[in-house]
Amino acid sequence: MERFTRPAPNGRVCLWFAGGDLGRKPLLALVTDDENDGILKLAVLGPNWARHVCHSGVRHKDDPKLVERPVLARENGCWDYLPEPGPPVAVKEPIQAKPTKHESFPSVTDEVKNQIASLLNAGKSTTEVAEALTETTGEKWSYQRVNTTLRAIKQSE
Repeated sequence: MERFTRPAPNGRVCLWFAGGDLGRKPLLALVTDDENDGILKLAVLGPNWARHVCHSGVRHKDDPKLVERPVLARENGCWDYLPEPGPPVAVKEPIQAKPTKHESFPSVTDEVKNQIASLLNAGKSTTEVAEALTETTGEKWSYQRVNTTLRAIKQSE
């Protein structure tokens, strides 16, 4: 069975060439019906996939009828199978996941929570609290982290 006469199942994705011009960039199309011997009804997706246009009587690009009657290609376009995917790309080195922001945050112990509460009660700003925590814990604290910690404490209460 020749490539252009093989049935294409409904729902299959293929390429559609407007006006039968293989030099133009093809559009994606969905097969809606195989009318006869590889002559398809297609729903051709527009460039932005915002809408589609239906075409019937679309022949495969290798169908000899398109050479005999070029008007068929000009009026209905022609279709082709999607290219076969190549072999999978081998990964030489395993990809290491980068730590997320939250994984690099300093740990929040009860001692740290108590220190935050006492500093805020003493009238310190969150920036001053962050500086004090950086000194006492040896880990880098920011005012944003102090605020996030305060929100987490309030939600857990």
